[in-house]
Amino acid sequence: MEPGSAIGQVQKVISSIEAMADVASSASSGTGYFMTNFDKNHVVTTIQKGVTEKEVREDGENEITVPVGRAFAKVNLRLGDDVEYLQGKLEDITYRVRNNPNAMFTVQKYEASYGYLLTPYFDLSLTTVVEKADYYFDNGAPVPPATEPTFTAIRTATYAMENSHGTPKYHQSTYLSLKGTFMPDNMFDSYGELVGPATKGDDFYRIRSIVDDEYTSKIYNTAAIEPSELARALEGFNADPEDNTTFELVKYEDGICYYGIWIED
Repeated sequence: MEPGSAIGQVQKVISSIEAMADVASSASSGTGYFMTNFDKNHVVTTIQKGVTEKEVREDGENEITVPVGRAFAKVNLRLGDDVEYLQGKLEDITYRVRNNPNAMFTVQKYEASYGYLLTPYFDLSLTTVVEKADYYFDNGAPVPPATEPTFTAIRTATYAMENSHGTPKYHQSTYLSLKGTFMPDNMFDSYGELVGPATKGDDFYRIRSIVDDEYTSKIYNTAAIEPSELARALEGFNADPEDNTTFELVKYEDGICYYGIWIED
């Protein structure tokens, strides 16, 4: 905001961001940063009467301190050389920022009990992709007439609006969505017999207990799993192998997998 801006502009409750590119280009070109107040405690300054402009300029009389911080951050995903993969290997990894809000409070607000930074959408109940697309940048699966969401190569920086919390809130807090091609070390057939490793781009399947919200241990090369193997796989789970409303078979087409990494304060 430029010096001399009308007080009505300063008092706006919510500011909209048309595109992350606007924020990013300003930062990358060195022309400025998108900033807001930083401290949750309101600044109170007692103004002395009769102070001259010279006293303000030279002696610091009637100075007002406003703590500020950047309202967005640069995100750069890197995987260390010591990363260990479980049950296979992940390649062609890309990522994108999810729940990246397209608006902010001009003067930041904090939740009273825990001191969490609040965003305009923090308490919204968002249940559909269409709803979420109205509030967040490049969010959710494609819906007509939207195009495929944009993923960024690892070790390539992107930007995120301030929307992280000590305890992330599902659907509202910002996180990174990783996309990659997974190649299992051990694939099993419909009878649960080991058939060997997958090749890159192979479809594979996993059994998920809906009741427990957990996956069984084996990775299959077919969706036609025999009832006897299904019963063995679900041993120890609360799902009923004869009730297909309690479990599901999840397909990973072309071996594509997604993972979430929450960004915490």
